[in-house]
Amino acid sequence: VTEFLADNGKASGHAFGPGGELVGVGGALGALVMYDAGGKAVKVCDAVKGNDLVVLNTGDAYVTAPDGTKNEIVHVSPKGEK
Repeated sequence: VTEFLADNGKASGHAFGPGGELVGVGGALGALVMYDAGGKAVKVCDAVKGNDLVVLNTGDAYVTAPDGTKNEIVHVSPKGEK
């Protein structure tokens, strides 16, 4: 077993994308990110603060509101559009 990611930017939500890539949101990231093979975060969509994350097999992502005060789910398309 080897470590893949030492610092995830305090992301609170993680999921795997349709191609097996790790996707993260929340914490200090302030964005929806995809981690490359070396563990570097690549921004998919800026200004997305979230707590939990679901990624569909289509690549669409759904992110819950970050602090629980809003009843909000944000949709991010595979192209990174909110």
